[in-house]
Amino acid sequence: MNMSEKVLNEKYEVVVIGGGPSGMTLANLLGKYGVKTLVLEQNKHTVLEPRAVSIDDESLRTMQAIGLHEKVKSFCALDYGSVYYGVDAKPFAKIEPTASEYGYPRRNAFSQPDLEATLREGATRYESVDVRFGHVVTHFTQDDNEVFITVLAEGQTYDVRADYLAAADGGRSFTRTSLGVPLEGLTYGQKWLIIDIKGTKDTFRQTRVYCNPKRHWN
Repeated sequence: MNMSEKVLNEKYEVVVIGGGPSGMTLANLLGKYGVKTLVLEQNKHTVLEPRAVSIDDESLRTMQAIGLHEKVKSFCALDYGSVYYGVDAKPFAKIEPTASEYGYPRRNAFSQPDLEATLREGATRYESVDVRFGHVVTHFTQDDNEVFITVLAEGQTYDVRADYLAAADGGRSFTRTSLGVPLEGLTYGQKWLIIDIKGTKDTFRQTRVYCNPKRHWN
């Protein structure tokens, strides 16, 4: 959208900051129910490189709720496990969940670039959803009734208002840090290197994890 065509101080029911998987999934859910929604993403396009590698059964149910499950399943490796190898190159443990309480396998490999592109395209189904990439939120305030948001795009700033502001801008969230909300959660104490091999002739359908207890990372 050209900046000259923008109406300043627009009003939305929900403004979502972040156009990644969480933000775009929320936008599709809100669009399904006709909620007037604006998504603001600082990057100019969805991600092009691999990031997250696994999607679980509950998330696939969410994809079903927004009518995108068949498209998402088309680029997933459903129901995969992991085999762990020791320094002798022999397997010593494996994870192969078999339950499907939510109608889908618990572990499924996927491509995040494909997922983000699918979610962005899915949002175009809804007239109530406006998605703007390359738009950076620089400031926001709120009163008892509304949130006031300042956005930078194409070297110019403009303002929007919303009933609600949803933060979906990742681990380094501008929204979260602006509100002084600490990041809580768990992560691995060790560094991992994940290698995706395209065009391999290896038909082993599980992921291989090679472990070396004597190796240290700096």
